[in-house]
Amino acid sequence: MGFSSVVKFLAKNSTKIMVGGSIVTGVGGAILAAVGTTKVGPVLDEHKAEMTKIEEAEKLARENGEEYSERDIRRDKMKVFGKTFLGLGKCYGGAAACVVVSVGLNLGAHKLKNRTIAKTASMAAGAFATLTGYRKSVISEDGIERDRHHLMNAVNHKRELSVINSDSKSKKETVTKEVVDEDIIDLNIDLYNGFVYYFSKYNSDGCVNPEWDDNRDILIAQLEARQKWYNTILKSRDLIFLDEIVADCGMNVTQSSRNEGWKWKEGRTVSFGMDKDEVELFRQGKVDGIFLVFNVDGKPDKNGRFRADIISNYLEASND
Repeated sequence: MGFSSVVKFLAKNSTKIMVGGSIVTGVGGAILAAVGTTKVGPVLDEHKAEMTKIEEAEKLARENGEEYSERDIRRDKMKVFGKTFLGLGKCYGGAAACVVVSVGLNLGAHKLKNRTIAKTASMAAGAFATLTGYRKSVISEDGIERDRHHLMNAVNHKRELSVINSDSKSKKETVTKEVVDEDIIDLNIDLYNGFVYYFSKYNSDGCVNPEWDDNRDILIAQLEARQKWYNTILKSRDLIFLDEIVADCGMNVTQSSRNEGWKWKEGRTVSFGMDKDEVELFRQGKVDGIFLVFNVDGKPDKNGRFRADIISNYLEASND
């Protein structure tokens, strides 16, 4: 291992090394303190003996009328205290040094960690800004559903599709085909012109759906209950806008959802357009969400058909 490799290793693992050194020196300081404590007794005994000699000398000087001034007494006591301090320093000096080094290493590691966190936060902010710009570009050019596809993980799964047998147009047979979520998204976007919402844990802005529940059976039951409820509301109110249902499902309201809805007439129903196969895959945890294809009333196409009628025909064909 060359010098440059050693430098890179130390730079990469400096925080870990400093924390490890702090722990080792801290433990070493505790051990040295315990060992030093066993040597404190003789030092204190010597200190006590020296102080006793000074007191006896002072008492003897007074009895014999000899001169032993207060200044001399203080000087002698300072010498004893200095000697005792040095003795205690020898007992606990190593432990004290280890504690100082341990604290220094710990503070140094903390400072390096803060720098790393700040650098990581700065990089994350830059990446988030780049991702936000990319998502805005995708939404403006390809639509919000394409953005949701890129944001969520596309999952390949198998679905049973009903197709017409080439030998007999009146006879249908079931085939199993591997379908990518992208195929489903493209189909929904092209056919329904954006009135498709993806019900999942995260909305298109990355925020958690407030109506989300980890129990997927509960989520499916709630969606089905909302569909029945809004059919009742449509009959009594005569008019429902899409944004009301979208908000009730915890998803983001868009400008188009404020302008689209349902106008009551005989036979008209509110449908969330949940595909049975996709619902079952969602229940099993094989996909992250459910596509809600709302059969809103809209402007008629060139053939005079309303969007709601096109969707209903497609759903009926899919469920056959």
